[in-house]
Amino acid sequence: MMIMRLLIRAAGLMLLLSVTLVSNSNAQIRALIKVGVNGSTLRGRAESDFSPILRLSGGAGVIMNIGSHLQFQSEILYVVKGSQVEGDPFHNDNMVEATFDLTYLEVPLLLAYQFRSAKLKPRIFVGPTIAVKLDSQIRFRAISGGPTQTQEDESVENRDVGLLFGFGIETDIGSETLMMGLQSSIGFSNARKENPDRPDNPPLYNTSVGLFVGIVF
Repeated sequence: MMIMRLLIRAAGLMLLLSVTLVSNSNAQIRALIKVGVNGSTLRGRAESDFSPILRLSGGAGVIMNIGSHLQFQSEILYVVKGSQVEGDPFHNDNMVEATFDLTYLEVPLLLAYQFRSAKLKPRIFVGPTIAVKLDSQIRFRAISGGPTQTQEDESVENRDVGLLFGFGIETDIGSETLMMGLQSSIGFSNARKENPDRPDNPPLYNTSVGLFVGIVF
């Protein structure tokens, strides 16, 4: 809980920084459009092992230079997280293969450091993320066989708070800039709602690693 409070406070400070920079006419602001693929899973103590799922993600944002090397980057991303699992997620003594698709609108607030070079410009970035749940679905099928069923997973919390970090490179292509890299996010808020009928349920946290490519202009 302490880590989550710190991340929320950091997000507030980063948002305040962005408003201050926008009001500064000397701040250079560039737009960003990006797409990528994420490998996501859930971590935590559970009765079954989780396996990762691959899903597409994408969105847009802005990058603001706040020094010769330091940048502030804010994005709005459509991301799907979740996991695959074999076990008894419904606690009804039926073994199933299940896939959890947790869809979020995620807002990372990042500080980036860019290394200057002639052609390729490496950069590293880190910052808090706040995500709002758009949808949560579970697809499941009995291990013994049968049809695949889909239903809404109402056990998922409506928001997710975490930390995003990674590295990438930029290179100029004509009048635009190509950006690509690797990023990882670690959730610090329980993705599962508390269930009074099962107070012994351990918390589960989103974790993902993804590749992305984008255009900065």
